[in-house]
Amino acid sequence: MIVWREVVFDALLSEPVRNGVYKAKEFHGRGVKVVNMKELFGFDRIDDQPELRVALTESELERFQLQPDDLLFARRSFVFEGSGKCSIIGCPSEATVFESSMIRARLDPQKANASFLFYLFLSPYGRARMASIATRTAVSGITGSNLAGLRLEVPAVDVQGRIARVLAAFDELIDNNRRRVEVLEEITRTIYREWFVRFRYPGHEGVPLVDSSGSPPVPVGRSGGDRR
Repeated sequence: MIVWREVVFDALLSEPVRNGVYKAKEFHGRGVKVVNMKELFGFDRIDDQPELRVALTESELERFQLQPDDLLFARRSFVFEGSGKCSIIGCPSEATVFESSMIRARLDPQKANASFLFYLFLSPYGRARMASIATRTAVSGITGSNLAGLRLEVPAVDVQGRIARVLAAFDELIDNNRRRVEVLEEITRTIYREWFVRFRYPGHEGVPLVDSSGSPPVPVGRSGGDRR
């Protein structure tokens, strides 16, 4: 039997939650990669997707650099459902920071499994808990203090790890199937173009082409070129 207990989110962290870095426009376009809201809302797992860069001092880089398994939350959103949207940091290949519209939470691995908490915040239960601290204004959002004080029901950390591994396996299976479908769709499009646009179907070499009312020549017979 799995025992779930109520905890305050802050008790699972290795350090206090932190808002992202803000820099004036003249510091943008060079320096280290920075995660912006486009990536946060576009990807559940963030690795090397960020394209924008920002120039930082060494102390700023130390404070705002992301690490694998950090969780990022949207501080604000134009739609209420986007408030507190959560993404997890994977393994960026270079130094990466996060901008000021986000909150970073760094979990203590002795107390919580980052992947489990990520899946928790994506679940209906997690979204409902996040909605309980989100403001309902023209631009909805959450605050770091409310996030830190959020109460959650979680199992023991070893159970969290087992649950996260099962969910990750399902995610990998879904992703593999999605890629297979994309390959099959591309194969289907290629066959269609070859057979019905370029008329390079099996045995096409022996079929003559005829004009077709101003359109490119088409095969005689079943393709509509035979007008008899």
